[in-house]
Amino acid sequence: MADKKPTDERRGLPSASGLSRVGLCPGSWAMEKNAPPEPVSPLAERGTRIHARMEGLDEELSPEEELVAREMADFDSVLFDRSTIIREARLWYKWDGKEELFSGKLDAFCVEDETGDGVLVNYKTGRGQQSAHGNWQAMAESLLFFKYYGKPGMKVKYHFVQPESIFGKVVLAVFTEEDLMEFERKILKAISDSKADDPQLRPSDEACRWCKAVSICPAANW
Repeated sequence: MADKKPTDERRGLPSASGLSRVGLCPGSWAMEKNAPPEPVSPLAERGTRIHARMEGLDEELSPEEELVAREMADFDSVLFDRSTIIREARLWYKWDGKEELFSGKLDAFCVEDETGDGVLVNYKTGRGQQSAHGNWQAMAESLLFFKYYGKPGMKVKYHFVQPESIFGKVVLAVFTEEDLMEFERKILKAISDSKADDPQLRPSDEACRWCKAVSICPAANW
């Protein structure tokens, strides 16, 4: 019997981690859907193993990977209060409560008992992120969290926890409800542009760096 084809938990739609590329180059999302599959890099496999351990799975790690996972776990006791922590949950943005537009898989989050604010943690291996302010993944995941759990006046405290990063072990941004509504407009504009009949291709170093369609993209090749 043939092996079953793995299901795409993103359902062929943009995810929070790739929205920055959609914003920079609207045509990249459609172009990536037609791109040939790429081999998974050793660094990506390493990050997947460490994330699996953070999720509570019995993943076998090297001693060096074990240290990284343990340091990430240590931050849980600092960043989260006694609230219930939810891990590895995929949330969906639905237009008018029906049409799914994009999703994001949040590493860990909670609503604080004492403040009522949201706390989100994104675990990063390797180089990490320089800032959470203006970061599309941080914006999208914070917006998704607020759509599901938000209340008037709530703040969302978004953290990149990245023990190996040159930019610092923890990078934090605090978003207000007004910030999140502005993010929502920005993200919806980018997705709308990407769904046009002939979405623009805007190659640049930043847009093309992690794009899976560079090898077939006429704009990038030019």
